[in-house]
Amino acid sequence: MQRNLILIVVAVALIISITLLLDRTRLSAPPPYSPEIVAVEAVPAPDFTAVLYKSKNEIKLSDLQGRVVILNFWASWCAPCVIEFPKLAELAAKHPDTLTILAISVDETGDDIGRFLTRIKTTLPPNFQLIHDGKRNITQDLFQTVRFPESIIIDPQGGMARKVIGDTDWTGQAMNDYLSGLARERAIP
Repeated sequence: MQRNLILIVVAVALIISITLLLDRTRLSAPPPYSPEIVAVEAVPAPDFTAVLYKSKNEIKLSDLQGRVVILNFWASWCAPCVIEFPKLAELAAKHPDTLTILAISVDETGDDIGRFLTRIKTTLPPNFQLIHDGKRNITQDLFQTVRFPESIIIDPQGGMARKVIGDTDWTGQAMNDYLSGLARERAIP
């Protein structure tokens, strides 16, 4: 009986060892993260008016027609958002005449946003605007966004062109070319 038990344990250990040796991909590092980028039919983006963070000024999405707009939904507690935020600021600085970024925070309080901005120490250009959407009226009610970060690229005519779920290479050549092309192709005369 004891001999059979020892044979079973050895057989199981041998099977596990062989399986691990044959399936080396399980032991290697996972593939690099890539965001989900979805082309969407250019339906008009839902219009909204919001108060800018730390201001009494309002911004209305439809007033930005003629420019490419990136709605970036984020939160201070979201690790990929911390990585993405400086890249978006750099992107905005590269396209001051054709691009506006509306960074819409779902944090519960404006203090959370302030602490986040202090922590990341990134200078935001004038075409990068912050909106606090603590009640998620814009985020969930209008755009059905529940995963962060998530961005919606809106063409100059106000149509939704792409949805980016997760952090992406906002400063890469492919994104810059896409946004420049979008600004040229669909610009309002």
